[in-house]
Amino acid sequence: MKIGRAENADYRPSGRAKDTVSRYHAELLSLYSQDKYLLRDMGSSNGTYVYQHGRWVEISQQEVSASTRVRFGDFETTVGEIVAPAAKRRSGSSSSFPRRTETGEIIE
Repeated sequence: MKIGRAENADYRPSGRAKDTVSRYHAELLSLYSQDKYLLRDMGSSNGTYVYQHGRWVEISQQEVSASTRVRFGDFETTVGEIVAPAAKRRSGSSSSFPRRTETGEIIE
């Protein structure tokens, strides 16, 4: 699954923070289990990050789960929100997290 601003990306961030996301920013690959994925930065300008131990850590690639908080440039979301549209198409369900209107940041 390709993540970025490009029109043919599978997941396209929205809101003001989307301007810090590269056209082809990262990719998310499903692994051996339903809740395991490989997140890989695709040479983005502003980096791909995961939230670990109370801080953002820049990664080139890392195994993640649906609950992992991720950031592409300044755009923050969870892996679950990225994969939810595909899951919704398959099962009719979705997942949603409260967000700040002005930035799109997840509210804890």
